[in-house]
Amino acid sequence: FDLPLALAKKYNGFASRKVVDLFEKYARTVFERYRDKVKYWFTFNEHNLYLMQPGLLGVTLDGKNDEALRFQAVHHTFIAHAKATKALHEIIPDGKRAGMIAYNTVYPYSCKPEDVLATVKVKELTIDFYFDVFVNGEYPSYITSELDRKGINVFEEGDVQLLKENTVDFLSISYYQSKTVKAVEESDSILAVLDGITQNPHLPATEWDWTIDPIGLRVALKDLYARYQMPILISENGYGAKEELNENNTVEDDYRIDYLRRHIEAMGEAI
Repeated sequence: FDLPLALAKKYNGFASRKVVDLFEKYARTVFERYRDKVKYWFTFNEHNLYLMQPGLLGVTLDGKNDEALRFQAVHHTFIAHAKATKALHEIIPDGKRAGMIAYNTVYPYSCKPEDVLATVKVKELTIDFYFDVFVNGEYPSYITSELDRKGINVFEEGDVQLLKENTVDFLSISYYQSKTVKAVEESDSILAVLDGITQNPHLPATEWDWTIDPIGLRVALKDLYARYQMPILISENGYGAKEELNENNTVEDDYRIDYLRRHIEAMGEAI
Protein backbone atom coordinates (compact mmCIF):
# COMPACT_ATOMS: atom_id res chain seq x y z
CA PHE A 1 0.00 0.00 0.00
CA ASP A 2 2.88 2.35 -0.77
CA LEU A 3 2.17 4.03 -4.10
CA PRO A 4 4.19 7.27 -4.24
CA LEU A 5 1.95 10.25 -3.50
CA ALA A 6 3.29 12.06 -6.56
CA LEU A 7 1.88 9.33 -8.83
CA ALA A 8 -1.49 9.48 -7.10
CA LYS A 9 -1.65 13.22 -7.63
CA LYS A 10 -0.30 13.34 -11.18
CA TYR A 11 -2.00 10.27 -12.70
CA ASN A 12 -4.77 9.34 -10.24
CA GLY A 13 -2.69 6.31 -9.34
CA PHE A 14 -3.45 3.03 -11.07
CA ALA A 15 -6.41 4.55 -12.86
CA SER A 16 -3.71 5.48 -15.39
CA ARG A 17 -1.89 3.08 -17.69
CA LYS A 18 1.21 5.22 -17.20
CA VAL A 19 1.53 3.94 -13.64
CA VAL A 20 1.58 0.36 -14.99
CA ASP A 21 4.70 1.22 -16.99
CA LEU A 22 6.28 2.90 -13.98
CA PHE A 23 5.54 -0.15 -11.84
CA GLU A 24 7.24 -2.40 -14.39
CA LYS A 25 10.32 -0.17 -14.27
CA TYR A 26 10.27 -0.31 -10.46
CA ALA A 27 9.90 -4.12 -10.49
CA ARG A 28 12.80 -4.58 -12.90
CA THR A 29 14.97 -2.34 -10.72
CA VAL A 30 14.19 -4.40 -7.63
CA PHE A 31 14.74 -7.72 -9.43
CA GLU A 32 18.16 -6.59 -10.67
CA ARG A 33 19.15 -5.49 -7.17
CA TYR A 34 18.00 -8.62 -5.33
CA ARG A 35 18.36 -11.25 -8.05
CA ASP A 36 20.95 -13.22 -6.04
CA LYS A 37 19.15 -12.93 -2.70
CA VAL A 38 15.38 -13.28 -3.21
CA LYS A 39 13.65 -16.04 -5.17
CA TYR A 40 10.03 -15.84 -3.99
CA TRP A 41 8.00 -12.75 -4.90
CA PHE A 42 4.52 -11.26 -4.56
CA THR A 43 3.47 -8.36 -6.78
CA PHE A 44 0.82 -6.63 -4.68
CA ASN A 45 -0.18 -7.03 -1.06
CA GLU A 46 -3.75 -8.27 -0.53
CA HIS A 47 -4.64 -7.70 -4.16
CA ASN A 48 -8.37 -8.22 -3.62
CA LEU A 49 -8.75 -5.20 -1.34
CA TYR A 50 -8.30 -2.75 -4.20
CA LEU A 51 -11.76 -3.18 -5.71
CA MET A 52 -13.34 -2.17 -2.39
CA GLN A 53 -10.64 0.34 -1.41
CA PRO A 54 -9.26 1.96 -4.59
CA GLY A 55 -7.57 4.61 -2.47
CA LEU A 56 -4.92 1.97 -1.74
CA LEU A 57 -3.99 2.32 -5.42
CA GLY A 58 -3.90 6.11 -5.22
CA VAL A 59 -7.25 6.31 -7.05
CA THR A 60 -9.79 9.04 -6.32
CA LEU A 61 -13.27 8.08 -7.55
CA ASP A 62 -15.37 10.55 -9.52
CA GLY A 63 -18.83 9.44 -8.37
CA LYS A 64 -20.48 8.98 -11.76
CA ASN A 65 -18.27 6.17 -13.04
CA ASP A 66 -17.21 4.62 -9.74
CA GLU A 67 -17.53 0.97 -10.74
CA ALA A 68 -15.86 1.45 -14.12
CA LEU A 69 -12.96 3.27 -12.46
CA ARG A 70 -12.62 0.61 -9.76
CA PHE A 71 -12.45 -2.25 -12.26
CA GLN A 72 -10.14 -0.26 -14.57
CA ALA A 73 -7.67 0.33 -11.75
CA VAL A 74 -7.80 -3.32 -10.66
CA HIS A 75 -7.28 -4.41 -14.26
CA HIS A 76 -4.22 -2.20 -14.44
CA THR A 77 -2.82 -3.98 -11.38
CA PHE A 78 -3.36 -7.31 -13.14
CA ILE A 79 -1.45 -5.98 -16.15
CA ALA A 80 1.31 -4.63 -13.89
CA HIS A 81 1.41 -8.02 -12.18
CA ALA A 82 1.75 -9.81 -15.53
CA LYS A 83 4.48 -7.46 -16.75
CA ALA A 84 6.36 -7.89 -13.46
CA THR A 85 5.99 -11.67 -13.71
CA LYS A 86 7.46 -11.60 -17.21
CA ALA A 87 10.34 -9.44 -15.99
CA LEU A 88 10.97 -11.73 -13.00
CA HIS A 89 11.29 -14.82 -15.15
CA GLU A 90 13.63 -12.96 -17.53
CA ILE A 91 15.91 -11.52 -14.83
CA ILE A 92 15.71 -14.32 -12.23
CA PRO A 93 15.07 -17.52 -14.22
CA ASP A 94 14.57 -19.61 -11.08
CA GLY A 95 12.46 -16.94 -9.41
CA LYS A 96 8.94 -17.82 -8.28
CA ARG A 97 5.93 -15.51 -8.55
CA ALA A 98 2.73 -15.54 -6.48
CA GLY A 99 -0.52 -13.69 -6.51
CA MET A 100 -1.54 -12.78 -2.95
CA ILE A 101 -4.92 -11.89 -1.46
CA ALA A 102 -6.54 -11.31 1.92
CA TYR A 103 -8.58 -14.48 2.34
CA ASN A 104 -11.75 -14.25 4.43
CA THR A 105 -13.52 -17.60 4.33
CA VAL A 106 -17.25 -16.91 3.84
CA TYR A 107 -20.20 -18.97 5.08
CA PRO A 108 -23.91 -18.48 4.39
CA TYR A 109 -25.56 -16.70 7.32
CA SER A 110 -28.33 -19.30 7.11
CA CYS A 111 -29.31 -22.27 4.97
CA LYS A 112 -31.74 -20.10 2.99
CA PRO A 113 -30.88 -20.62 -0.69
CA GLU A 114 -30.70 -16.83 -1.12
CA ASP A 115 -27.97 -16.59 1.52
CA VAL A 116 -26.09 -19.50 -0.06
CA LEU A 117 -26.20 -17.89 -3.50
CA ALA A 118 -25.09 -14.54 -2.08
CA THR A 119 -22.14 -16.32 -0.43
CA VAL A 120 -21.11 -17.85 -3.75
CA LYS A 121 -21.20 -14.42 -5.37
CA VAL A 122 -19.18 -12.80 -2.58
CA LYS A 123 -16.54 -15.52 -2.81
CA GLU A 124 -16.34 -15.08 -6.59
CA LEU A 125 -15.94 -11.33 -6.29
CA THR A 126 -13.50 -11.26 -3.35
CA ILE A 127 -11.44 -14.45 -3.78
CA ASP A 128 -11.94 -16.57 -6.90
CA PHE A 129 -11.71 -13.69 -9.39
CA TYR A 130 -8.12 -12.92 -8.43
CA PHE A 131 -6.79 -16.45 -8.26
CA ASP A 132 -8.54 -17.36 -11.52
CA VAL A 133 -6.66 -14.51 -13.22
CA PHE A 134 -3.37 -15.36 -11.48
CA VAL A 135 -3.53 -19.08 -12.28
CA ASN A 136 -5.57 -19.31 -15.50
CA GLY A 137 -4.40 -16.04 -17.03
CA GLU A 138 -7.88 -14.89 -17.98
CA TYR A 139 -10.97 -13.22 -16.56
CA PRO A 140 -13.64 -15.71 -15.46
CA SER A 141 -17.06 -15.53 -17.10
CA TYR A 142 -18.81 -14.58 -13.83
CA ILE A 143 -16.85 -11.30 -13.98
CA THR A 144 -16.89 -10.63 -17.72
CA SER A 145 -20.67 -11.15 -17.89
CA GLU A 146 -21.16 -8.51 -15.18
CA LEU A 147 -18.78 -6.07 -16.88
CA ASP A 148 -20.53 -6.61 -20.20
CA ARG A 149 -23.89 -5.99 -18.54
CA LYS A 150 -22.64 -2.64 -17.25
CA GLY A 151 -20.88 -1.73 -20.51
CA ILE A 152 -17.48 -1.66 -18.83
CA ASN A 153 -14.46 -2.50 -21.01
CA VAL A 154 -11.09 -2.49 -19.23
CA PHE A 155 -8.96 -4.30 -21.82
CA GLU A 156 -6.50 -2.84 -24.31
CA GLU A 157 -4.84 -4.59 -27.24
CA GLY A 158 -2.35 -7.19 -26.06
CA ASP A 159 -3.79 -7.55 -22.55
CA VAL A 160 -5.38 -10.95 -23.15
CA GLN A 161 -2.13 -12.49 -24.39
CA LEU A 162 -0.06 -10.82 -21.65
CA LEU A 163 -2.24 -12.26 -18.87
CA LYS A 164 -2.33 -15.71 -20.48
CA GLU A 165 1.44 -15.97 -20.89
CA ASN A 166 2.42 -14.77 -17.40
CA THR A 167 0.70 -16.87 -14.77
CA VAL A 168 1.91 -17.57 -11.23
CA ASP A 169 4.12 -20.28 -9.76
CA PHE A 170 2.45 -20.45 -6.34
CA LEU A 171 -0.40 -18.90 -4.34
CA SER A 172 -0.32 -16.78 -1.22
CA ILE A 173 -2.90 -15.57 1.29
CA SER A 174 -3.18 -13.62 4.48
CA TYR A 175 -5.75 -15.23 6.77
CA TYR A 176 -7.11 -13.76 9.99
CA GLN A 177 -10.85 -14.38 10.07
CA SER A 178 -14.01 -15.61 8.40
CA LYS A 179 -17.31 -13.88 7.64
CA THR A 180 -20.91 -14.78 6.95
CA VAL A 181 -23.08 -13.49 4.12
CA LYS A 182 -26.75 -12.52 3.99
CA ALA A 183 -28.69 -11.93 0.81
CA VAL A 184 -29.38 -8.26 0.04
CA GLU A 185 -31.88 -6.60 -2.25
CA GLU A 186 -31.00 -6.88 -5.91
CA SER A 187 -29.17 -3.86 -7.30
CA ASP A 188 -27.67 -2.69 -10.56
CA SER A 189 -24.32 -2.44 -8.77
CA ILE A 190 -21.88 -5.32 -9.28
CA LEU A 191 -20.56 -4.74 -5.76
CA ALA A 192 -23.93 -4.57 -3.98
CA VAL A 193 -23.66 -8.19 -2.84
CA LEU A 194 -20.77 -7.16 -0.58
CA ASP A 195 -23.22 -5.26 1.60
CA GLY A 196 -24.42 -8.63 2.89
CA ILE A 197 -21.11 -9.48 4.57
CA THR A 198 -21.60 -9.71 8.33
CA GLN A 199 -20.14 -11.19 11.52
CA ASN A 200 -20.58 -14.84 12.46
CA PRO A 201 -22.56 -14.97 15.74
CA HIS A 202 -21.13 -18.41 16.55
CA LEU A 203 -17.49 -17.29 16.79
CA PRO A 204 -15.47 -15.32 19.35
CA ALA A 205 -13.64 -12.21 18.15
CA THR A 206 -10.55 -10.20 18.99
CA GLU A 207 -10.87 -6.68 20.32
CA TRP A 208 -10.48 -5.56 16.70
CA ASP A 209 -13.72 -7.46 16.03
CA TRP A 210 -11.95 -10.05 13.90
CA THR A 211 -13.54 -13.46 14.36
CA ILE A 212 -11.27 -16.31 15.46
CA ASP A 213 -11.82 -19.29 13.16
CA PRO A 214 -9.03 -21.87 12.64
CA ILE A 215 -11.47 -24.15 10.81
CA GLY A 216 -11.95 -21.34 8.31
CA LEU A 217 -8.25 -21.59 7.44
CA ARG A 218 -8.60 -25.32 6.92
CA VAL A 219 -11.57 -24.70 4.61
CA ALA A 220 -9.62 -22.05 2.71
CA LEU A 221 -6.59 -24.27 2.15
CA LYS A 222 -8.69 -27.26 1.09
CA ASP A 223 -10.63 -25.14 -1.40
CA LEU A 224 -7.54 -23.44 -2.82
CA TYR A 225 -5.66 -26.67 -3.37
CA ALA A 226 -8.66 -28.47 -4.82
CA ARG A 227 -9.23 -25.64 -7.34
CA TYR A 228 -5.65 -24.94 -8.38
CA GLN A 229 -3.33 -27.71 -7.10
CA MET A 230 -0.48 -25.28 -6.58
CA PRO A 231 1.82 -24.61 -3.61
CA ILE A 232 0.30 -22.24 -1.04
CA LEU A 233 2.24 -19.84 1.17
CA ILE A 234 0.50 -18.16 4.11
CA SER A 235 2.15 -14.76 4.31
CA GLU A 236 0.16 -13.37 7.24
CA ASN A 237 -1.71 -14.85 10.21
CA GLY A 238 -1.83 -13.70 13.79
CA TYR A 239 -3.65 -12.13 16.70
CA GLY A 240 -3.93 -8.37 17.07
CA ALA A 241 -4.49 -6.83 20.51
CA LYS A 242 -3.69 -3.71 22.52
CA GLU A 243 -1.07 -4.82 25.01
CA GLU A 244 1.22 -3.41 27.67
CA LEU A 245 4.34 -4.74 29.34
CA ASN A 246 3.79 -6.21 32.80
CA GLU A 247 6.05 -5.81 35.84
CA ASN A 248 8.41 -8.45 34.41
CA ASN A 249 8.77 -6.40 31.23
CA THR A 250 6.99 -9.10 29.22
CA VAL A 251 3.60 -9.56 27.57
CA GLU A 252 1.39 -12.37 28.81
CA ASP A 253 -0.09 -13.45 25.51
CA ASP A 254 -1.19 -17.04 26.02
CA TYR A 255 -4.22 -16.18 23.86
CA ARG A 256 -1.86 -15.49 20.95
CA ILE A 257 0.01 -18.74 21.49
CA ASP A 258 -3.35 -20.55 21.52
CA TYR A 259 -4.47 -18.73 18.36
CA LEU A 260 -1.31 -19.68 16.45
CA ARG A 261 -1.33 -23.27 17.75
CA ARG A 262 -4.91 -23.81 16.61
CA HIS A 263 -4.25 -22.33 13.17
CA ILE A 264 -1.11 -24.43 12.71
CA GLU A 265 -3.13 -27.50 13.70
CA ALA A 266 -5.75 -26.52 11.12
CA MET A 267 -3.02 -26.37 8.46
CA GLY A 268 -2.00 -29.90 9.45
CA GLU A 269 -5.59 -31.12 9.18
CA ALA A 270 -5.87 -29.56 5.70
CA ILE A 271 -2.69 -31.32 4.60
